[in-house]
Amino acid sequence: MLINGLVIGLLFVALAAAAAWLDKRLPAKQGAAPTHTEPAL
Repeated sequence: MLINGLVIGLLFVALAAAAAWLDKRLPAKQGAAPTHTEPAL
């Protein structure tokens, strides 16, 4: 259904926003190996 797709899309966007927010709060990791893999967009 369209509603299910919309809800899944919103959840994905919220998850991505939360991940970006957490990355900003964490100390900068320039030059260090990433602690987690990020999907290539």
